[in-house]
Parts: sequence; C-alpha cells; structure tokens
Amino acid sequence: MFNATRLTPIVGAVMLALVAGCTTGPVNTADTEINASVCPPESLEPIAGDTIKVATTGPLSGPYAIIGQSALAIKAYFDMKNDEGGIQTVDGPKNVDVKVYDDQAVPSKTQSAIQEAVERDHIDTTVGMFGGAANMVVAPYLQKNCIAQAWHLTALQGLAYDYPFASTLSTYYDEGQVLAKFLAKQDPGAKVAVLMLNDDPGIESLEGFKKQAEELGITVVAEETYEATDTSVKSRMTTLAASGATAFLNLSVANVCTQAMNGVMQSSWRPTVYFNSVCNEVSLLAAPDAAKDLTVFRSQYLENPHADTPAMQTYRNLMTKNGLEISTTSLLGYNAAMMAEETFGNAKQLSRLGIAESANNLPVDPPAGIGYLPYVQLHTKASGAALDSYAVGQWDLSTSSFANNLSEPISVN
Repeated sequence: MFNATRLTPIVGAVMLALVAGCTTGPVNTADTEINASVCPPESLEPIAGDTIKVATTGPLSGPYAIIGQSALAIKAYFDMKNDEGGIQTVDGPKNVDVKVYDDQAVPSKTQSAIQEAVERDHIDTTVGMFGGAANMVVAPYLQKNCIAQAWHLTALQGLAYDYPFASTLSTYYDEGQVLAKFLAKQDPGAKVAVLMLNDDPGIESLEGFKKQAEELGITVVAEETYEATDTSVKSRMTTLAASGATAFLNLSVANVCTQAMNGVMQSSWRPTVYFNSVCNEVSLLAAPDAAKDLTVFRSQYLENPHADTPAMQTYRNLMTKNGLEISTTSLLGYNAAMMAEETFGNAKQLSRLGIAESANNLPVDPPAGIGYLPYVQLHTKASGAALDSYAVGQWDLSTSSFANNLSEPISVN
C-alpha cells in the first residue's frame, strides 16, 4: 500500500469536505470508535476556554504557492464564523483560531511546523492539511498525540486505511476505478495511453483504473511515467501520441499537466482526455488550445465553483472578500472547513479524542448548503474513505470549469 520512497513534495490535492452546522440526515451507526488506551491524558480532557485551536499547512510561498489558497480559505471560513459569534458545540459556542503554517510543499517543513503547532501552540486538531507527502510524514506523530488530521487534502490509501486519526473523504484508487467505469460507457473497448507522476497518487490512481479496465474490456496500450524533478515530458508525450490510443488518462500534476495538454496539441493526436482530481481547470486553462479544442472529463463530487447555487454564491462571496481565487483549490479548503465545523458540532465530547471520533461518525447524507452534488452520500469510518460515489464532469470553456450535470453518480463499489 504505502511506500515512503515514492512520496514527493508536490503530491496532489484531492479534494475534501463537508458541511456547516446542521446535523440532519441518517446517522452513521458503524462501529468506528478509536482505541484511546494509548492516548496522552491531555487528549481526553475537554477543550478549555472559548476557542478551538486549529493548525493547517500548505505552500504559501515557493513554486506551489497557488495551492496555498486552500489553507487560506480554511482560515477565511472560520474567521467569518467567529465574526458571526462562533460555531455551535456540545459545550456551547466556540471560536475557532486557525493558524496557517507555510510548508512550501516540503514535507520536512511540514514536520517542523506541526511539531511547533503541537508543542508550542498546543493545538486541538489539524484541518485540511495539504499534500500526500506532508500528511504522511506527520501522521505517526499526530496519531501518537491523539490529534486528528481532520479532512486532510490528499487521497492516499495509506492515510485512509492505516491512520484512524486521519479522516479521509476519497482515495485516488477509487477515482481511478470511477474513471474506468465512465470511460467504458463513453468508449467501449477503448485503447488508453497514460501519463503519470511516479508517486503514490499516480500509482494508486492507475491501479484502480486498471482493476476496472481489465473487467470492462478497456486496454492500456501505452504508459509513460515521470519524476517530480523532471523539467519536461515532451519525449514522453511524443511516445504516447504515437500509440494509437483513443483516450488519454492524464495523471500528471500542476505545470506538467499543462505541458501534457500542450503536447497533445503539438501533435496530430486528438484523444478524449480524462483527469483525476489532481489535474484541474487552472492547468487546462494554461493550455488554451487544448482548453478550446479537446474533449476533457474529470472525476469530481463537489459543485462547480461557478455554479449558480446558494452554496457556491456564499463560497464566492467569501473568497472575493478575502482576495482569494475562485477555483477548485480554494473550494477544497472552504469545504474542509465546513467539514470540520460539522465534526466539531457533532462531537459528543469536545476534546482531541472526541474530535477524531466525531469525524468517523458523521451523518451519512451531507446537510444542505455544503457544496456537494445532490446524490453524494458519505459513510465516515476509522478505516477507509467516506465517499461512496462520484460524478464525471465535462470541460466547459464558456464557464472555464467542469460541468457537474453530465453523468449519473458512479459508485465506488
């Protein structure tokens, strides 16, 4: 499952989140309590005072600073709730003090930041920490201290299954399966070419895709991988373009996703393109010819950030007020904060341990106003991902986003 040698500083984003302070919907009755016998005494004590102390990490500077929008969105959300009088908990209204630590997407800096947050700043939980490598490097330390990694922004199976204090919404493996199921309906018997970053998100996505592809008559005819240190994938794209594939599974990250799309347009190859959640509208817009001429699909479960719905209007208003971008990245952070509010509000005891247990026992149906597509159901638990279904959205140049009304839900199972 998890192999630390494959982790890289730019391990992807994946998506996550849930809801504001409403608790309607059927209750998850699964046995997901955490064994507290090894927890330090302070983790069992109710949070004192009127403030929940939260840490989040992300790259606010360096080459991946744009991704830091997720952390800033988390802070913006809770600053708004504080201005409204705080959030509701079993112990009454509480403010949420969010401190954002700039790790520059470097795991060693994440490690130092979280140690400082725990030992100097005495945080009660983390929320929406960004990146696979960042989350994996601190998971043992946070679990030892019984501090939740609440709704972290990555989708690695190692976190989903091996760390009960890390609440996971989705996995890259599940996304890969969903994309294969959708592709089989769009293009039965498809031949697929794959570009993949050689890290855990890429590997897990492709494993899930291949599992379904073999069962559904889809053939992977070409695979190319690259390392995070590579500056160009031009030769790899030349190889893929010559493969005769009808579909291109683009599991690359950030600027390489853009390079890959430009590489398609520089050839005569015109496949249908499929993204998982790591490659997004920002990368596609940076390749304008591809954004204009190619058919591109992407796995997703959140509403379009530009959707004309009350939930997305509230989100956009807050981002605009705080000078943040309207994008998938900031939406992920915003929804991670909403998920955390729901977690705090459902905690039977507001303590470090109580927060982690609450994250594993949230309502199955997301309450209204959280930004999920209408059919999404959650099954939160201590082992595995919460999300039961996805959609696949089609790129819409007129809105510079992926349309959410394309497909019926695709079950993970």
